[in-house]
Amino acid sequence: MTKIFKIYDYIFYRIFIFFKKKKNDDPLENAINLTAMSQITLVGDLLLIFQKFNIFETLFNFLELHTNKYIIGIPLAIFFLLINHLRYRKIYKKNNFKEFKAMLAKDSVKQKKIKGWLVVIYLFISILGPILLPLLLYKVF
Repeated sequence: MTKIFKIYDYIFYRIFIFFKKKKNDDPLENAINLTAMSQITLVGDLLLIFQKFNIFETLFNFLELHTNKYIIGIPLAIFFLLINHLRYRKIYKKNNFKEFKAMLAKDSVKQKKIKGWLVVIYLFISILGPILLPLLLYKVF
């Protein structure tokens, strides 16, 4: 679990730096929201793949019979926004992201560029995933 936190901490901090360099009004809140959005779409894409290949079939059958898709999406969105908001606001107030700065300082310039591009690719895929994945899985063309 801590490995996942480290990955998302890195993604969050790189987004935060991007918004901070752009002289954004609230880079912390924007980074929290974009990180949460990427997590929400990732989980949504995984659920879509699970549904297509009948993984967790009983769960999806129950949800289709008794509810609509928003019963998962809205609480999931609130969960990720709340968790990220509490976590990153607490770290920011505690030490102004000193541990994130130290984590980024360890990387060489080449590593920073590579990891930066990986963050951009991840965000790009997570944003386009909900649009392209249904088209690919269900051939909606």
